This record gives sequence, structure tokens and C-alpha cells, in this order.
Amino acid sequence: DTFPSSAYRSTTTPTTPSPSFGVYLPCTGTTYAVICLPSNPNSDGMIPAPTHTMLGAGGERSCSSSSSSSSSAAASRVGGGLIRYLVVGVDFSAAMGERDADYRHPSKVGQVLTSLERFLIAFGDANPLAHFGFLVARNGLAKRVHELSPDKHMQCLKLRQSLLGSGSIDDHENAGCYGDFSLQNVLACALSSLSGFPAWGRRECVIVAAALSTCDPGDVFSVVEKCRKERVRVSIIGLGAEVFAFQRVCQRTGGTYAVARNGEHLQELLAAHVPPPPADAGSAEATPRLLNMGFPRLTRPLPGSAAFLVGKAGVLHAGEYHTCPRCRARTTGGALPQTCQVCDLFMASAAHLSRTYHHLDPLTPYVEEASEGAPEPRVSSSRCFGCCAPLQAKRALVCPKCRHRFCFDCDDLAREALHVCPGCL
Repeated sequence: DTFPSSAYRSTTTPTTPSPSFGVYLPCTGTTYAVICLPSNPNSDGMIPAPTHTMLGAGGERSCSSSSSSSSSAAASRVGGGLIRYLVVGVDFSAAMGERDADYRHPSKVGQVLTSLERFLIAFGDANPLAHFGFLVARNGLAKRVHELSPDKHMQCLKLRQSLLGSGSIDDHENAGCYGDFSLQNVLACALSSLSGFPAWGRRECVIVAAALSTCDPGDVFSVVEKCRKERVRVSIIGLGAEVFAFQRVCQRTGGTYAVARNGEHLQELLAAHVPPPPADAGSAEATPRLLNMGFPRLTRPLPGSAAFLVGKAGVLHAGEYHTCPRCRARTTGGALPQTCQVCDLFMASAAHLSRTYHHLDPLTPYVEEASEGAPEPRVSSSRCFGCCAPLQAKRALVCPKCRHRFCFDCDDLAREALHVCPGCL
């Protein structure tokens, strides 16, 4: 789990089909076949660009840089991967322990740790079918904190234990930040963690780096080329200044690179990685494929009874366990999704698929009432349909489908939290 190692094994691309999005249809038993199809809500095969806009000082809506990039991205057929495998690499070198007036905590460590925990909670809620894990980089090495799993609370606990131990964030001596940062070892460790997962999932690596240099044992771009061949998308968030090598790595792997100005900006940059990244329709990830998925049954044994579980090395287990719908193997009753250790069936719950549906069919953007071509409101009400707040003349938004009027706050709530229009329900 620590890189560099004596024998770095080369990775090969699995031959498993690679869908990125889909809907499920019932088959025999409790096993379901997931038919993965490109998102195609419009007749021309394009996903409407989200209205990432902000209110100005006078209440007017002004487009941000993210909205312009989203509009250009929507000019081609795009879709998002629903099953994601994410590795977050955290720089715990000496540069991370330095004090910075732009961050609320005495050092960058506290702000980064708090932002990562919030990001992981939001990422797990928005992507319930995803697996994620952490890597720590210090003293020229990279180490896997915990294997990739959907348990976000366990991942946060392991990260804190790896960084702090028994110390405190405010105690710089116990903060665990020392040595140099090695980008090559972080990428090699992330590639080793992601290579064992099937190719139909979206493989991503997000690195939070405070160092302005990288101390590598070899050529870092040789590992970058392996990441590109394995379709691992590498994104880096810097905390100091822009580094040319970091930017080149992100460009070659199709990721993004940005530098955080302060703690609030860091949270915004991390939040940008919560939605599934777009994938071109012509790529292998966007090709329609078939994926078998099972919905296991959670069994609670009778008091005083126990059962042998797969992967427990013959140890009796007296707690809850899941039963694979294909091979009837019993696995631990941990968090779903997980993979059956006997037949490799991907197991999830129906609630997970329901919570990922909004990525397939995004909310139709509301149209400003004062803009040209805006639909005529169904009811000429002076109040918002969602919150009943008073609306100013020509300062409202109209849903193109139900033609109800909404305020800007309800528009943000519908896009970011509800993912459905209250008037269309």
C-alpha cells in the first residue's frame, strides 16, 4: 500500500464492458439487467446546460465562468458516469503544515480536513453507487489510508487517524505533515487502487496539493501515460500557486486544475467534483452496454444463531448478512453497494438507483421571464409558486414545462437539492 514499492506491477485494461449510465429492467429472480443508455433528454441528443448563475448586487442574474464552460460542453452529446471509483490524494508534506492567513485554521491542515469531510459526505449522497478512498502523501511516499468502499464515515475516520493519530489539528507537532510531496508515487498508488475495479465504472483521482514542487524517483509522465491508457481522470487542486507540471498532468488525463484562493474557494472547487464529469458520447465510457446488477436481501438471524459468511475464513457471524441473489452466497451486512466475492455480481439497492436518476434526466433549466422567447406563465401570480414569496415584475423565472413562476432561491433549491421541479410534480 506504500509507494514506491520494490515491484511496481503494470496495469492492464479489463475486458469488462464499460457503460456509464443506465436504467434497469427486471429479469428472472431478484437479479436485474441494467441497460446503460446515453442521456438523451432532447430530440437532438443533447443535454441542456445547467444554469450555473449567480445573483448580482442589484438582484440581476449574471453568468459565471462555470456556466460558459457548461454551455460549451453541452454543444456536443455528453453524459455522466453514474458508477464512479474515486481516489482522493492528500498532500501531507511539510508545505501543508505551513500557516496561511487565508485559511481559518492555524494551518492549512485543519481547513483541508474539514473541507474533505464535507466533500465526502456530499459525494456519497449524490453518488450512492460510488466507491471512494484516500491516499496520503508525505516524506516522498504515498500510502493508501483504506481500501475503496462506499462507507463515507469510515473513510473520514481513517483519514483523521492517519493524519492526527492521538494529536490535535492545532498542534503542529502532531499534525503529521513532514517531508516532500511526490506526485509520481501518488499517481502510481492511485492507479494500483483503481486498476482492480471493472472498466464500466468511471475512474477518477482528485489530488489536493499544497507543495509547489514534486520530488519523484523517476519520470512522472510515464505514470501519467499509464493513467491515460487506463482512463483514469486526474484532477488537482492547488493551495499555493499554479504549477506547470500539475497543469500538464491534468491536461493529458482529461482532468481539471485549479488553485484555491482561500478556504471557501477550496470547498467550491471540491464541490465541483460531486456531479459526474461529462463524457463524450463517442468514447468507450459512453457506449451502451449491459450490466448485471443484483438486489440482495438483508437477513437478520435469530437470537443465538450464527452463519458462515464468504470472506470470513470460516468464522461464525451472528450479525446481519446479505444473500447474493445469483449464487446465494452470504456476505457481511455492510454498506451497499458491494460485489459478491463468489460470482462477482454487483449488488446495490433500489434506493441507490433512484437517487442517481437525476443524473440521467437533469432538471430543465428555468427561463427568465424578461428574456426573449420565455414561455407565457400559466397563472399571472405575483408570488413564487414554490415559497410564496413576492415576485418583482420581470424578475422571475418560468419553468418551460409547467409554466409556473419561481424566484431565484427556489431555482437554486430545485437544481442543487431537489433535482425536480415542484410545479411539475
